[in-house]
Order: sequence, then C-alpha cells, then structure tokens
Amino acid sequence: MGNAVSRLSNVDRGTLKTVRHFVSVRVQRLPPVAAQRVIKEFYKRRGDRFGSASGLAALWADTTTADALLASGVEYGGITVEELAAVLRQRGLWDGWERLVTADGTFPTGLLAHVQRALTIRAGVPRAIVSDERGRVPRGTPQPLPTLFDYQRHAVDAWLHAGRGVIALPPRAGKTRIAVAAVASLGLPTLYVVPGVGLAKQTVAVFRNHGLTAAQATGGRQSAKRQREIARAQVWVATPQTAVKLPGIGGRQVLVLDEFHHAAAQTWQAVSQAASGAHWRLGLTGTHYRADGRDLAMTGVLARAVYERTVADMVGLGRLVPARIAMLRITGRVSGKGHETYAAGIVDHEARNAALTMAANTLTRRGRRVLVLTKHVRHAEALAARISGSRQVDGRDNAAVDTALADLAARRCMAVVGTSVIGEGRDVPACDALVYAAGGKSRVKVKQDYFRALTASAGKKEAIIVDAADCQHDTLTHQSARRLRLYRSEGVFTVDVMDPQSFNAWLGG
Repeated sequence: MGNAVSRLSNVDRGTLKTVRHFVSVRVQRLPPVAAQRVIKEFYKRRGDRFGSASGLAALWADTTTADALLASGVEYGGITVEELAAVLRQRGLWDGWERLVTADGTFPTGLLAHVQRALTIRAGVPRAIVSDERGRVPRGTPQPLPTLFDYQRHAVDAWLHAGRGVIALPPRAGKTRIAVAAVASLGLPTLYVVPGVGLAKQTVAVFRNHGLTAAQATGGRQSAKRQREIARAQVWVATPQTAVKLPGIGGRQVLVLDEFHHAAAQTWQAVSQAASGAHWRLGLTGTHYRADGRDLAMTGVLARAVYERTVADMVGLGRLVPARIAMLRITGRVSGKGHETYAAGIVDHEARNAALTMAANTLTRRGRRVLVLTKHVRHAEALAARISGSRQVDGRDNAAVDTALADLAARRCMAVVGTSVIGEGRDVPACDALVYAAGGKSRVKVKQDYFRALTASAGKKEAIIVDAADCQHDTLTHQSARRLRLYRSEGVFTVDVMDPQSFNAWLGG
C-alpha cells in the first residue's frame, strides 16, 4: 500500500483476473468481443469501415456472418448502429469496461477496500495481508484555525482521523473554509487543485486571508522572484493541467482536490499519482457522484466520503435557504437531432425565451436580484437584450464577471446573464432568484448551477428558481423531467409546473 498506488502481490493469474473483473467501470456498451471479431472480418471483406444503418442490414443479410453473430451470442436486432460504428472506430477488440486494477496488479490506493472485497468474496482468498509502505504519518506545526461551525469542525475531525477521503457537502456550505482548517491543522506542504484559473485566484486569497502562505502555481516561465514566492508558500494552488507539471509535486505531503467530482478525468488521476508524497488526501465536493457512472474511478483517488451532510441539513442549520421552483410549460414542437434540437428548442425558441425573460423581468421589478444561466454565449446575449437592467458576461474576462456580480450585490444592476462562467466555486450570496435557461440533464451541472441562489444572507428567506418544462421535443421533455425529479428529490423545495401566464400569480405578494 502506497500513498497513491498499491500493488497486489503473491496472487495467481486466475485470482488477478477475477479481481480485475470486479474492480472495473463500464464506460461504453459494446457487443461481445467474439461478435466484434465477426463484425471486423465482415467489413474487412467489404473493403470499407463505414458503420451505418444500411451496413448493419448488410451484416445480417450475409448468412455466414449472421450465423457467426448468433454463435457469438448476438441475436438479430442486438446491435445498434451506434455500437456498430464504435466497433469499427476501434483499432482492436474491447468489451467496453475499464479495469481499475492493471495487468501487473497495480491499482489506485483508494480502491484498497474494493480490492480486498473482491479478493475475499469473489476470489475466495481467506485473508489479505496489507503491507503499509507509506512510512510514518507526517505532522507539521499546527497553525491557528479559522472560526468553524460545528458541522465544519466535525468534518475536519473526521478527515484527520481517516487520513484520506471525501467531504461531501452541498454547495455554499463552506468547503473552502474546511480545507483551510484541515491544512492549518497539519502545517504541511500542500497542493490544492481546482478546476479553473478563476477559482485558483479566489482560493489563494482565502488562504492568505486566514494567515497561511499560498501562491498560485501557473505554467510557463517564471521570474526568479515569482519562483521564490512559490517555493516559500505552504500551499500551492493550481489547475490539474499545471499541477501535474510542477517539479516539486512529489514533495507535497497534503493533496486537496476541490470540486472532486472531476476526479475521474485522466488529468486529475495523473495529479493523484504524481503527488506520490502526499499521505494526507482530501476531496471536496457538493455533488459526490458522476453523471457517467465512473464513481469507482473517483474512489480510487481518495477513497469514499468520510463526512456528508444533505441540503435539508444545511437549510436546518441556516446555511442555505429553501427554494420555490416554477417550471414554465413550453409548447411549440421542433424537429432535429443533437445540436439541431438544442438550437431550435432552446437557443432560438421564441416562446421559451419570451417566457423565461418575462419571468426574469417580473422578478427584477419585484426587487429580486437574478442570475440567468445559459449554455452558449449567443443565447446569453439574446436573453440579456430582453431583460431590463441586466449585465451579460462570458468566460473571457473573470474580472468583468466579478465586477458584474459586485454590481448585482450593490443593486447597480438587477440581473446578470452568463454561461457556466458563473459556475463552480463562485459564491453569489446576493442572488435570490435564478432563471435556468440552459436546459440539459446532468445532475452535477444542474445542481452546481441552482445552488448559486441558495446561499443564506442577511434578509434572504427563500430563493426563487425558474426553469422550463420543455414539451417542444421528446429529448428536451426527457431532460426537463430529469431536472424536475432532481428538484423534488432535495426534499426542501416547493416545485410547481405551470403555464407562463400563471407565473405572476404564483409568485404572489
């Protein structure tokens, strides 16, 4: 057992194969390998590699090939056009599973418990002996801690006891303050990884405000003065793309991964392995799950959650406010697929844009400070043009975003319209209303977005969230239904679906 990577030793090939099978993640649905072999041979004979509906029909029309597919366990209709195209794109044969234990028995240390279970339950190994090669647990000189709420202190204590793991709290619960307390408790060289440059700057400021030396590590050539500043800093803050290239990453003894739900990505995995000297490992997230089902890959980086609280918990503690949510029913059928559907049904849909901007204008007239979130800049520009007193921002200028949000707080503007730039890690306590124009079905993305309006602040008793109940295309209807289920699942929201003309009466007051 190491800090980042562990290894199975003294196991036979059969046991290793069993463990690898049960410590894996399905990332793509493909036909059986035997069927893939038949498909590739068929297309080789045809002299092309084009997977289409007509190609799939030809596959089954060939009697010899059809019999071979049946023998490989695939019946007629058991292969989709998408699966066919995926097989032909592959250079070799693959069953669609990603095995998190390698062929030589190495695996991310966070998966130790899973590997042990696979050894015992699946492979029948009576007892697995763990040899800890990490050495003595490092401890530095503790530094003064920031003021913490009880739940934050309990989270820090739970993590210090475990040594590694995830703290999963709803957005706006003060996870960065928890990280500051955790790092200060140890007094050790720390690498703090964040998903974006804007959040990196914000995080450095938080650490410095609490008396810790912190520096943003950036790529490219650095002046001698800048190099000395970074070298002296206890806390290095960097994006994963930069962090993995830092020459001293192996000497960092604490690794903190903010917005930990990104950790299944290869760049984050690479950071975890490069920080080989980090005995202490902390993940912070408000959405401790993946939309693509790769939770096990996340677990490999740090292990499971050591402390969790729900949205209802945070509302009860006064850290978040409850929300009333209006889903405005949108009609008017559109056609198309993929990007065409999104453009016609969301970005350029007149009735939808009219309904959402009507709601935004109604909210601002009632003194609400509104965030309007979209997916595309073009959509944000179109909506901002229809919302009185609004400010439109995009991701090319973080300073402009900060200025716009400061103006929103001071009521110099009443609405800020933007894309995901007003996203992860950015606190907007002044906002008490959100118009969610982006659509989509990602639980992680939607949850990150609607929490912008839920941060408790002086005088804020509730938040208003406006979304669209899309009925103009089957795909969009499915996606809005998923968002509706997510809202209702929180347990502390009032959710209503209505026609747009009913919004003013629903708002009341």
